[in-house]
Amino acid sequence: AYPVRVQSMTTEGRNWAMLAHAAGAVNQLLLPSFGFLGPGLVWLICRDDAEVAPHARQAFLFQLAVGVASWVLLALGTALSCILVGWIFYLVGFGVWMAGLVLPVVGAIKVNNGSDFRYPLVGPPDRKLLR
Repeated sequence: AYPVRVQSMTTEGRNWAMLAHAAGAVNQLLLPSFGFLGPGLVWLICRDDAEVAPHARQAFLFQLAVGVASWVLLALGTALSCILVGWIFYLVGFGVWMAGLVLPVVGAIKVNNGSDFRYPLVGPPDRKLLR
């Protein structure tokens, strides 16, 4: 059941959960729009672990949403650049990309410190989307 109380997690579970969040930020930095690869791998490895799976699933869904939003905003910005409003979509896309970098770091720090962390927009519905 989510949320897992991080205080009651084992050290190994906390480390895996922290890795799921941090891997999203690292992948987002090295491979923009592919930040979901690291959390997805952690989720596949720890899918049956009740402590780690919710964190990895949330990180995966958040990074997947960031990747899709980035590509959509890039496409809209490119398509609308001919009428001089495309730069607005580029700025919003940059903000989404920055959120894909910053929020996973915040999540990794919070989980490591024993606090719960949920990503905005994907936190509550993640159990309904993927099981």
